[in-house]
Amino acid sequence: MKLKTIIAALACILLALPSCQDDAIVHPSGEYYTDFLGITNCYGNQENVHPKVLYFADGLFGHHYWIAYTPYPCGDPKYENPCVAYSDDGLRWQNVSKNPLDVPKDRKLKYNSDTHLVYNYDTGELELWFRYADEKNQKEIIYRKCSKNGKEWGEKEEVMVNDESGNCALFLSPTIIYENGEYHIWVVNLRKKAMEYYTSQQGNQWQYSHDIALNYALEGKRFFPWHMDIIHEEGKYILCMMVKGYNQQDDWCLFYSESVDNHQWTEPVIMLKPRHDHWDAKLYRSSLVKTPEGYSLYYSAKDEGHYGMGLLKANEPNGFLSLHDTTANSDGQ
Repeated sequence: MKLKTIIAALACILLALPSCQDDAIVHPSGEYYTDFLGITNCYGNQENVHPKVLYFADGLFGHHYWIAYTPYPCGDPKYENPCVAYSDDGLRWQNVSKNPLDVPKDRKLKYNSDTHLVYNYDTGELELWFRYADEKNQKEIIYRKCSKNGKEWGEKEEVMVNDESGNCALFLSPTIIYENGEYHIWVVNLRKKAMEYYTSQQGNQWQYSHDIALNYALEGKRFFPWHMDIIHEEGKYILCMMVKGYNQQDDWCLFYSESVDNHQWTEPVIMLKPRHDHWDAKLYRSSLVKTPEGYSLYYSAKDEGHYGMGLLKANEPNGFLSLHDTTANSDGQ
């Protein structure tokens, strides 16, 4: 075995060792952006993915920003458990004390994933949503946990269940918005290579509405949807979709689309490309959030099996590509 391979394997083992240390903000230099999100998770590493960020101008439970994420050291799903943190500037984060907020009892081909945060302004509760996958029995469940203060979280409840399809990839990357007394959820159905849209009054009995099938193409290559975020700002729905290529060697990147009615969507355009010589060589699930300064894109990515999260800011929701391309050491992709 090559020395480089041995060193990489040892690094993965060390990164994955459980350690619920106090949160430490670390800003790596050189290969990372200045705004790399150095959130030390409850397992003692900073390999985090699946961000969903909410901003509150007047604060919520004493803080302006809340984030849900999952640790994912070296792509090991047994650590892919939902975590929550808060911040006052969107950059320096403090974990809640009880992370992770759920761990499956049986973790053999059974794991958590795909976190999302929702604020229900009617109940005054912050809601953590996440997906559980049982690959052994081809079953998946979307769970919800609620909190009235960000510290104590209630028991998890099943809100969507897929246990009869024989395919546990029909509720990928659930994206939820609560508005006008109703829950709206979009999920990626990998069998259809499309999004499905549902609505619910209470968030546990869903009415299917329609599919959203978009064309993701760039430079002669076609891609399929994988992980997403949708926000409703300035009178339009804004989609940030992470895609994979049908050729496994193709890039993982982000596409942008918008809609005023959630039926007719604009043709997706590239939103962010990976940097092949950096930590973000493959882009992963990302989160878009509107702030007084414009838009912030919290994106996750990986390189050589290691994952992490970064932050970019722009005036418009589709203004990140030029910022990313002009960053030092970009390969011009």
